[in-house]
Amino acid sequence: MSDPTGGDKPMKVSAEQEKSETEQKSDKKEEKEKNPISMKSMSDWATQFEDDQLQNAYLEINQLEERRPVELTVNELQEIVDSGGGCGYEEHEHHHENNRRFFSPPLQYQRNACVRDLIFSYSKRMVLSKLAVLGCGELSLECFLMHDFPRLSIERIYSVDLSHSSLLKGIHNFRKKLETDLNMIESTHKFPVFHELFLGSILDLDSRIADADVIVSTEVIEHMTLEDATKFAETVLLKYQPRIFIMSTPNTEYNRVFNPVEEGQPPFRHADHHFEFNRDEFFTWVYKLMEKTNEAYEFEIEYVGEIRGYEYLEGATQFVTFWKTENAAKEKLEKVEIEGKNFKLVASDILPFGLRQLVFGKITEQLINFLNEMSYEKMDEMRDPEMPNWWMISRAEITKRAKLPEFLFKNGFITEDIIFNIVVLGMRHTVKYGNYENDFKFAFSRPEKIQLLINDIKRYQKMHLQDG
Repeated sequence: MSDPTGGDKPMKVSAEQEKSETEQKSDKKEEKEKNPISMKSMSDWATQFEDDQLQNAYLEINQLEERRPVELTVNELQEIVDSGGGCGYEEHEHHHENNRRFFSPPLQYQRNACVRDLIFSYSKRMVLSKLAVLGCGELSLECFLMHDFPRLSIERIYSVDLSHSSLLKGIHNFRKKLETDLNMIESTHKFPVFHELFLGSILDLDSRIADADVIVSTEVIEHMTLEDATKFAETVLLKYQPRIFIMSTPNTEYNRVFNPVEEGQPPFRHADHHFEFNRDEFFTWVYKLMEKTNEAYEFEIEYVGEIRGYEYLEGATQFVTFWKTENAAKEKLEKVEIEGKNFKLVASDILPFGLRQLVFGKITEQLINFLNEMSYEKMDEMRDPEMPNWWMISRAEITKRAKLPEFLFKNGFITEDIIFNIVVLGMRHTVKYGNYENDFKFAFSRPEKIQLLINDIKRYQKMHLQDG
């Protein structure tokens, strides 16, 4: 404190002031000794808040699963396919699209990458948390995007297709990739993603996907009549009204690159196509769709799949992206309430992003609370009789206190062994493997050093978040 007269000499402090300050420091010291962490730091609160948000995200998914039970099981779907029933076109491997002599990487990869990049670009300007893939086929796009969902801020996915066999293959493909990449997904510190698969015609409406922010339909409309394709696009833009609508179809001008058109044969890329657009036709069709929305949407066209020497054709696949203008909801588009369920829910999957963070955060939080509540005498009684420098704390007790979502145990996402392994690996220098299946074993020499152990656990909490 400076001299008010302007001099540099410090002001004198009275003996009473000095005594008061000394007493205050002494009181604070006593309080700290009684309760080593009576107040949480801001970083502690932030960590707990993030873990609580993560837990709430899992609970929301569980509630959604309970409200929307499966209507046609995978086994029933398999029986329909095996009996020769079902409907919808079959997906075929088109040699020229996947032949590296033509496209490298394959055209399907380039289309999926284009969708990913478009969603990422628009997600910087608007919230795009729910994705619907209409005409999903064998879930090529969903498998491709599996690791990108957190980066794209996607939390819900709806996949819809009319083909029983395509959906069946897609479920197998998706779950196989999920199983293969499960460890990486669980270790990614993001929110979980919920995926639902529906059987039905995309020409019909279903209230369960009406909240989609992004609707994607790649290489689908050419499998319909032009009339149905127009009806489908109008249904999306005028009724579902997503923030973003991404659609692709072949550029028929590019067909000359693959095969010469035989006389008398329709100039289509594949035999199961009902129509194909050249670039001018596609632009005209898209422009008319935009006009029907009262210009509530704007659009952009781009091309994917270029072969050297044919740059003048721009690309084998033509994409259009419609996006809502700022005043669309208020002035140009009348909101449509979609009712009814015309699809059948076949399967649902949880992509357990952030699971390890949730388990580690909740368990270590309760370890800290447990240690703070214990008296020194009680902690001394918890020494390992065979290894006096190690303490034993009941894993079952800590797990119970953590109150992790029960459905995660029922579904097998969390087990006692998984909890133990996550904590042991997360605090590898503090927690020890032991012969006691129900206990955590902590390296610790004297009960008086309890605060050091608490600080150790906090340090590992922060390291665990940074590693993610």
